[in-house]
Amino acid sequence: MSNKELSTDLPAAVHLGPVELMPGVNRTNAITKLYASGITIAALTGMSILQAYNLTEHLEIPRRARGSLSGDLTFFTEIGVRLFDAWGPWAPFLLAGAYQAPLLCFALIVRFITPARVTSAPI
Repeated sequence: MSNKELSTDLPAAVHLGPVELMPGVNRTNAITKLYASGITIAALTGMSILQAYNLTEHLEIPRRARGSLSGDLTFFTEIGVRLFDAWGPWAPFLLAGAYQAPLLCFALIVRFITPARVTSAPI
């Protein structure tokens, strides 16, 4: 057999550092994927931190109700994720709408029942 018969027509493998990329994937694809993954992780981390801030500062939920409200949000979110596989891709959105409507009513009731904070204006 000659060298020509043994050779394949595959292009040379592309590497990103020590990682060999699949055929058809270039360095720009891999770097974009890594960048998007990092931004998504940062955004999801920030959302969990901002939940307490939003409940406190924007919705003015009393301190004694914040924990149970956060727990309810987490519980129903997990139920929605589980239903995604069982029912269909529309299930989490249906469940989110079903629990967020009463939750909005509860938040508005709490907002208007609790007395407003009196703060002094800066001099």
